[in-house]
Amino acid sequence: MEASAAESGPAATAALHRGIELLVEDTTDTAWGRFLEAVSAGRRGLCVTREFPDRLRRRIGTRDVTVIWLSNVGRQNSVRPSDVAALETLFVSALGEGHVSAVLLEGFEYLVTVNTLAPVLKLLRELHTRAQAAGTAVWVPVNPRLLTPGEVEMLKVAFPVASS
Repeated sequence: MEASAAESGPAATAALHRGIELLVEDTTDTAWGRFLEAVSAGRRGLCVTREFPDRLRRRIGTRDVTVIWLSNVGRQNSVRPSDVAALETLFVSALGEGHVSAVLLEGFEYLVTVNTLAPVLKLLRELHTRAQAAGTAVWVPVNPRLLTPGEVEMLKVAFPVASS
């Protein structure tokens, strides 16, 4: 029954992809809309973000979403942006025993600034492969003004780019 709930709705096709879908835009609005639509349809969600988790709770409401804060603060449900290995472990766990089927990775540009593109691109490729195998939809909003044109092109070559 859950699959048919996820398949209904005006933008259901956006919620049914598997793996990473890039949204190259100046805002995160489209990615958030697709993510919230997916979790509203019954998918379990994971949101990795630079935004303070308590502020996001108003936007997420009662939906089944775990929020992970990209922060150096070191509190519960946070990951240091420089710890790419911890992010990989988080994604492996969430897509495995966590049964997450909708992921929003916000703050991608921040990860690139802290780590450079190469390790973050490797992380995304691994996430993409795992998400495709698990049937998980992953939205990655990318602000082209916060990366170099070369970095944006590398991303566009590596992953499907969604239309808004």
